[in-house]
Amino acid sequence: MAFATVLNTFCASLGCSNKELAESCGISMSALSRYRNGKRTPRAGSDVINQLAGGISKIAQERGVASASSEVAVRDALRNGLVNVQPLGPSFSARVDSLMKLLGVKNADVAVPLHLDSSYISRIRRGERTPNDKKRFAGVVAQVAALRCMERGMLDEVVSLVGAAESQWKADQLDIDNVGVLSEVIARWLLGNQVVESDIAAVDTLLRDIDNRYWQEVLDKSRNSKSVLSCAIKSGERHSERPVFFCGENFMWRAEMAFLEGASECGAKNLFMSSDMPALETVMSPENMARYQQGVLELIDKGCHVTVVHSTDRPLRETLQSLQMWVPLYMTGKVTPLYLEGATSRLFCHVNNVCECCAMASEAVRGHEEAGRYYLTFNPEDIEYYRSKMDFILEQTSVLLELYRNDDEEGMRKFEREDALRQATGRGREIRAGQYDNLRIMLYQGDCVVVYSNHPLQHRIVIRHPKLRYVVSHMA
Repeated sequence: MAFATVLNTFCASLGCSNKELAESCGISMSALSRYRNGKRTPRAGSDVINQLAGGISKIAQERGVASASSEVAVRDALRNGLVNVQPLGPSFSARVDSLMKLLGVKNADVAVPLHLDSSYISRIRRGERTPNDKKRFAGVVAQVAALRCMERGMLDEVVSLVGAAESQWKADQLDIDNVGVLSEVIARWLLGNQVVESDIAAVDTLLRDIDNRYWQEVLDKSRNSKSVLSCAIKSGERHSERPVFFCGENFMWRAEMAFLEGASECGAKNLFMSSDMPALETVMSPENMARYQQGVLELIDKGCHVTVVHSTDRPLRETLQSLQMWVPLYMTGKVTPLYLEGATSRLFCHVNNVCECCAMASEAVRGHEEAGRYYLTFNPEDIEYYRSKMDFILEQTSVLLELYRNDDEEGMRKFEREDALRQATGRGREIRAGQYDNLRIMLYQGDCVVVYSNHPLQHRIVIRHPKLRYVVSHMA
């Protein structure tokens, strides 16, 4: 597991807040938050590893959590999370440096609009520093580069640079005379395509789980278990027009299950969920996540269609961890997976869930999610408001993946028409041919990844998310 995943697993087992752990470890809450969300990773030999291990084991001993009570074992697990995290493609700093060299952009040209020292820009280009706000830094560099590109008539050279790194943007789509659009393309290239070995391993694990039909085992186990949508909220609260508030320990788990229960009780037929909170998988125990998964499946089996909007402005490993939970539900054909990109605030995070009879919302300060608050409402006016809000969100989404089954004749015909056009281009290549028993993976650069399954339902999965496509492109 990656470092952030290991750290979050320990935090979930302890049931402690960021504040408690930070104080126990002797580090700042902001630093701990960045380690947990994957925005920063400590060096293997740094004192931070020892501080984290000591703080975790101390709390574990106080709370009787045997799995995390050994400081040595915790330290080894955290260090193992640092293995195989070296970039396989050009790093962010290397991309910035190559772009600035190509266009003759000076450090001062970037430093002035960013209100930084030129020497700091130099250290970033050498890979000695990472910008605090990488997205803003990339945006400014991209704006300066786009203007310089147009001034010097160097569009072909920029296209060649971006295309050489197998960007999600195809070179023949970059015939652009608009500085704003070119700036966006460059910024996406700077930010979006760094792959590490652990990312490739995680995607391979997900594909092998699909290959081995683990999703069917998950669905069968859930369907053979006792209902979980029966005790999240009190009977008298279900039909009250006053909101039900959830806060404190395990509030995320209790609130999410309360919303599913409210939707189940009223027989919801369409349920929409959107969140840019930290992935539930990083804060819930495996047992609670299994119950959450089962709760969604119960709704699906009652005839409810679920639309889930994933936030992908987070480390790729968190996105993959979320997919591990959702893929079995996707396989039912009753879930529409979308994603929202570029809308995450650095300060706030939110939840917006709604169905015909209830809605749930939350907001929290990023890095202090444990101090946030969820509220659940059955008030018709509230439901109408949150449904309108969801409509605005849906307008900004893109399709994460498309799933086609041979028992859906219309959908399969649509897939076959589009697939014939893809194959006619001759630009597809097979990924890891013969390494999966029942899957064939085809990469169409700049377009999508197609997973062909030989299982009885003959699933066809079309993956369009740029980061996922890019990881697959590195799977030799």
